[in-house]
Amino acid sequence: MANFYSPHYSPQASATSVQVGFGIGPSGHLDGTRDCHYARYRAVTGSFVVPIGFASGDTMRFFTLHSSDRIVTLAYTSEGAIAPATNSTIGLFEAGINHDGPVVDPNIFDAGFNFAATVSNANKFDAGDLDTYDRGKPMWELAALGGQSYTSDPHENWDLAVIGAGTTITASGICFFKANYMSGD
Repeated sequence: MANFYSPHYSPQASATSVQVGFGIGPSGHLDGTRDCHYARYRAVTGSFVVPIGFASGDTMRFFTLHSSDRIVTLAYTSEGAIAPATNSTIGLFEAGINHDGPVVDPNIFDAGFNFAATVSNANKFDAGDLDTYDRGKPMWELAALGGQSYTSDPHENWDLAVIGAGTTITASGICFFKANYMSGD
């Protein structure tokens, strides 16, 4: 079983792992040269060139969120001829020390996810165990809705991941996830 990681986890900056945002400069005004650390409404992205050979049981980890963060939107975009369109799942894993933690909920966001050619901003928040009324709830509460037994925030970092199921990928393409969320820190 193979694990794949988006450039978001890269220890060195690259064209796909550097994210520049807006922040407040020394003068107290909006400054586009600064990061947006400590903003309450945030966005995080993760992208992959889907590897040929991605198979059942393999995982692709896209980005990390905290268990207290509150997702508002989760969008999926893809380009290229990813084939075959396999039934995979979109779920959450504990980040662990090296992003190798165990599963929290394997299909909380989608239990029948198919890689598709040229999809733009497809809603994946309520394609699985959740519905639109769950937007804005803390992640640990969402995991409790998906079958976990959380009664309070475990204060953990969780990775959004696609877990392979079904047929092995034979034609590659690019896939991209973006989450807009309210920070729980």
